[in-house]
Amino acid sequence: MSKEYKLFYSILKSFHRNHLLNHIILIGSWAQFLYKTVYFKDKYLFSLRTTDIDWLIQNPPGIPGRINVTSILEEHGFVKQADTLTGIEQFHHPELNIQFLTSEKGSGRSETYSIEALGLRVEGLRFMEMLIDSAKELEIPGMEGLRVKVPSPQAFVLQKILIIPRRKPEKQEKDILAVKGLLKTLFANPMEKEQLKELYDSLPKNWIKRIHSICKKHDITIEFSRC
Repeated sequence: MSKEYKLFYSILKSFHRNHLLNHIILIGSWAQFLYKTVYFKDKYLFSLRTTDIDWLIQNPPGIPGRINVTSILEEHGFVKQADTLTGIEQFHHPELNIQFLTSEKGSGRSETYSIEALGLRVEGLRFMEMLIDSAKELEIPGMEGLRVKVPSPQAFVLQKILIIPRRKPEKQEKDILAVKGLLKTLFANPMEKEQLKELYDSLPKNWIKRIHSICKKHDITIEFSRC
């Protein structure tokens, strides 16, 4: 097992001991890793794992009391750094980087939010609610009783499409590959495909229109609706 994996699983154990995993959702490339290894168990599913681990927090978080995330991560050798302009805080380690995110409220512009229960200032982003609303728990093999929340793969892939225009060009290409790979896996399973269609049909009309436009531009096909 690589140093990155060992550190990742060590962090999960610490978050579990401190009752944090009940309140946060793993998103980004490490959620894709769990789709591949735990949810679908599909070794052919495209999963480009990066050194960035992203955790999503509800806004407001609904965490009783206070959990000292900084102290937990410092025990693993992470250093907290704050952006001098925005105040957004992230954690850095030679092997991995950790960022906490939340859902944006109101204006349609990226905002920063103070999550007092965790003692952090984090960035708020659009289209996060669908990830929160769809969250499900995955039990991690070999770690008895440890469960990690991830978005449903259906919400994950549709949200990925929605944010493609907001991504830097070098990240857009990776996101498009991830979207196409996950769609292929979802369409190969009738139940997963039906759940994708149900979620797609439930989206606001302007979101569906946005998905159509983005898919057309990047040659992404959703089988029940050619984008």
